[in-house]
Amino acid sequence: MARTLRVLLVEDSPVDAELTMMALEQAGFQAVWRCVETESEYLASLTEDIELVISDYFLPGFDGLRALELFKARGMEIPFIIVTGVAGEEPAAAAMRNGASDFLVKDRLARLGPAVTQALQQCQLRRERTEAIMALRKSDERLKLALAAAGMGAWEWEIQTGRMFWSAECYSITGATDFNERLEGFERLVYKEDRRFHDAAVQRALVGRVPYRAEFRIVRPDGQLRWVSNMGRAEYGPDGRPVRLVGTVHDITERKRAEETRERLVAIVESSSDAIVSTNLAGVVLTWNPGAERVFGYTSTEAIGQPIGALVFPASRPSDEMEILSQVAHSGDIVRFEAMRRKKDGSAVDAMVTIAPIRDGTGRVVGISQVAQDITERKQGEQALRESDERFQQLAGGIHEVFWMATVDWGKILYVSPAYEQIWGRSCESLYANPRSWTDAIHPDDRARVLEEARARQVLGGYDIEYRIVRPNGESKWIHDRAVAVRGADGSILRIAGVAEDISARLTLEAQFRQAQKMEAIGQLAGGIAHDFNNILTAIHANAALMMSANLNAAEQAECVQQVIQAAGRAAGLTRQLLIFGRKQSMNPQNLDLNELVGNVVKMLRRVVGEDVSLVSCLAPKLPLFQGDLGMIEQVLLNLAVNSRDAMPGGGTITIETSTRAITIEEVRQYPQATPGQGVFISVADDGTGIAPEHLPRVFEPFFTTKEVGKGTGLGLATAYGIVKQHRGWITVKSELGKGTTFHIGFPALAAGSVVVKKSESTDALPMGSETILVVEDEIYLRPVIVTVLRRYGYKVLEAVSGQAALDIWRTHSAEIRLLFTDLVMPQGISGVTLAEQLKRENPGLKVIYTSGYSAELSARGVSLPAGSFFLQKPYPPQKLVETVRACLDGRSPD
Repeated sequence: MARTLRVLLVEDSPVDAELTMMALEQAGFQAVWRCVETESEYLASLTEDIELVISDYFLPGFDGLRALELFKARGMEIPFIIVTGVAGEEPAAAAMRNGASDFLVKDRLARLGPAVTQALQQCQLRRERTEAIMALRKSDERLKLALAAAGMGAWEWEIQTGRMFWSAECYSITGATDFNERLEGFERLVYKEDRRFHDAAVQRALVGRVPYRAEFRIVRPDGQLRWVSNMGRAEYGPDGRPVRLVGTVHDITERKRAEETRERLVAIVESSSDAIVSTNLAGVVLTWNPGAERVFGYTSTEAIGQPIGALVFPASRPSDEMEILSQVAHSGDIVRFEAMRRKKDGSAVDAMVTIAPIRDGTGRVVGISQVAQDITERKQGEQALRESDERFQQLAGGIHEVFWMATVDWGKILYVSPAYEQIWGRSCESLYANPRSWTDAIHPDDRARVLEEARARQVLGGYDIEYRIVRPNGESKWIHDRAVAVRGADGSILRIAGVAEDISARLTLEAQFRQAQKMEAIGQLAGGIAHDFNNILTAIHANAALMMSANLNAAEQAECVQQVIQAAGRAAGLTRQLLIFGRKQSMNPQNLDLNELVGNVVKMLRRVVGEDVSLVSCLAPKLPLFQGDLGMIEQVLLNLAVNSRDAMPGGGTITIETSTRAITIEEVRQYPQATPGQGVFISVADDGTGIAPEHLPRVFEPFFTTKEVGKGTGLGLATAYGIVKQHRGWITVKSELGKGTTFHIGFPALAAGSVVVKKSESTDALPMGSETILVVEDEIYLRPVIVTVLRRYGYKVLEAVSGQAALDIWRTHSAEIRLLFTDLVMPQGISGVTLAEQLKRENPGLKVIYTSGYSAELSARGVSLPAGSFFLQKPYPPQKLVETVRACLDGRSPD
C-alpha cells in the first residue's frame, strides 16, 4: 500500500515538478504536494504539516542553498533534498556541508525514492532516540542524584551523532564551565600521553562487547592534572551495532597519589644501596631490604624475625645501641650518628646510622626504622686525602714554581703554593683575601695584553703567557704563566689551574746569548747583503753607462731605463725584506683574494725559478677573502719559491695549492695567533733534496742557512715567518731527505660578503692640480724627482733641503702654500713632525703628508703622528705620490 507523503516542492519548472512527483509515485509514495517558486511563497509554505522538502538548486529569485538556510533557521526536523540539472562536486559538497539530507541530479531521479526513504528513516530514528533519551533522563534523575552524592558523574555518548550528555558532577570533576555536546569536547581533556589507553578501552567496549573500564589522566582548564576512573557499558541497536555508551566518571586522584607515593617508597627502599631495616619496639627485624643484604651479608630470610642487636651491633657495646633504640621509641626523635657495625663474616664496617620512629595512623610509635650507609670507603678516602695533602704541601714547599688554582671568573683563588711569597713578594693570605691583587701586580704596560689574551684563550682550554710583575719594593720580574682548564664530565670548565715561573734570570741569559749571536751574524749578513746589492748596483751602473753612450737608439734607451727600474725595484724589495725581518716595515692591509694573488705571482715566479723548474698551481674555487699586505704576501711566496728552486739544482716541480676550511681547535691551541672560524690556506711544495731532520727546527731562525758563504743571508724563511705572524697566521714545514719539502700557511678568513677594492696602477688618468706645495727633503737624489713629478701634474712646488730652510720659505710664501710634503728625519735638528706642528699653529688648515724610508723611525725617535695623518713610505712610485697628494688636498681619509 502506497504511503501518503506531504511534500513541499521548490521548483520553477512545471515539467520538472511533474517528473519529480512521478519519481516519488514510482518509488511507492502517494505524494500530496504543493509547488512554490519565490522566497516569500516558500517561507509561507514552511508549516508543520509538511514531511519533506525537495528544492531545485537554481531558482530565478534565490537558490537551493538559500532555501536550505531558511529551512534550518526554522529548526524543522524533516528531510531536505536538493535536486539540480547540473552536476558538480562543489555544489553537492556545499549542500551536504550545510545540512541537506541528499543531493541528486535531475537526470537520475530514479535515486529519489531510495533517498527519500532513507532520509525519512533517519528522521524517524532521531525522533525516537530523542524521545527515548528524554524518558531515560527522567527515569534516571534519582540515579544521578545518588551518583552526585557519591562524587561520581554520569555521562552518555550517542555514537552515531557524537553527542555527549554530562551530569553536573561531570563538570565539577573535569572543571569544565560550558556544555560541550560533542565527544571531542571530552577527549580534548584527556592527557595526551593517556589518549591511546582511553581510545583502546572504548574500542574494546564497542567491538568486543565488554564493559568499558579505563583509568587515565585529564587536564582541567585551570591546568590541574587529575586522575579519573571511567566505567560504562555499550547499548546496541537492532542491527547489532553500538548505539550509545553510558557510564560514570570518578575522581581517583588522591588514591593514585597514595599508590604512587607507596610505590616510590618501595622502589627507593628496594633500590637503595644503604641498609634500610625496620623493627618492632623490642628490636626484632620486620623488614630487610637488598641494601641491608649487601652491607651486612645476611639475606632477608636470615634476618627477619631476629633481634637487630644480635645481627649487626658490635659485641663490645650492644647495650648502648639498644639504649638508643629505646630513647627513640619514647621520645619520637630522629637520631643520626656514626657507628661501627658488624657484618655476617665478623668484619667491621663504618656506617652513618639514622634511627627514626615508625608511627601508626593515630601518631603512636609502633616501631623503629634504621638506615645504615656504608662509609668505609669514604673514611679510608678521607684518611688517604689527608696523607696526600700533607705530602703535596711538603712537595709544593720545595718547588720554586708557583702552583695555583682559581674559579673560572678568577673571583676566588682556590690554592696558591708557597713560592708565590718568594716571587711576588706578597703573602698567600693576601691573595686569598683579594684575588685581584694577582692582576694588580702585573706591570701596567703588560696588563691589558695579558687580560685580553687570558680571556680569549682560556675558554679554549688554557693559555701560555709571558709578562712582567712589579713587587712591592718596585723590583720587576718576568713571569712565564701557563694555565689549563679543569673540565667536568660534560666538558664544561669547572676551574682554572696553572703554573707560574720566574724567568727573569733565564731571559737575561737569553739576551746575552742573542747579543753574542748578533755579533757572529754580522759577518754572515754583510756577505749576503753585499753580494745582492753589488749585483743590483752593477746592473744600474752598467745600464746608466750604456744610456750615456751615443750609440743607443730609442728602443735600446728604453730597455736600459726598464732595466734600471727593475734593479731599483729589486733593491727596494731587499730593503723591505730586511725591514720586515726587523719588524720595521709598516703594513698596508687590504682585502685580498688568495687565488688572484697566486695567479699574479706565478707569472713572475716563472721567470725567477728558471726553465728547468716546472711551476704548477692548484687553486680551490670560491675561496673567502682574507686581509693582508699584498706586497708582503707576494714576498712570502717569492721567498718560498726561491728556497724551493735552490733545493732543486737539477730541476724539478714546485706546486702551489690553495684551499679553505674551518680552523681546528688543535690549531687554535697550538698557534696563539690563530682564531676560531673559517680560514684560507696555501701550500708550497717541491720535490727537491729536502731538509735534514736536525735542521728542520731552525729553518725559520734569522741568519740560519745551509748555503755557502755569500750565497744568501739566511733571511728568506725568517722573513716569511715574520710576515705570516704579522698577518695573524702560522706557517709549518714538513720535509724528508730526497723527497722534497712542503710549507703550509694558514690565515683567518674574512666574513662572507667582503669584497676586494681594486686600485688603479695606471698613470694615464692621474688627477691634475694647481695648488702650491712645499717639499722638504734633504736627500739630494730624491728631491728633484719629487719636484719634477709634481710639477708635471700641474702643481707649483717650493723646495727646501732642511726644516730651517722650509721655515725661511714659509715666511715669504705662507699665504699660498696649501700642502707640506716633508721627510720625517732631517738635519739641523728640526724633524718633519716638529716642522708641521709649527706651521699648523700659524695655519691650522695646512695639509701635511709625512714620508720616510721606514716607519720605525717614528718610534725610534719617540715621535707619534697625529691620528688620521697621511704617511707615504719610501720607496714609492710616481703614481702613488700623485694620488696621495690629491687625496690629502681633497680632504679624503688616508688609506
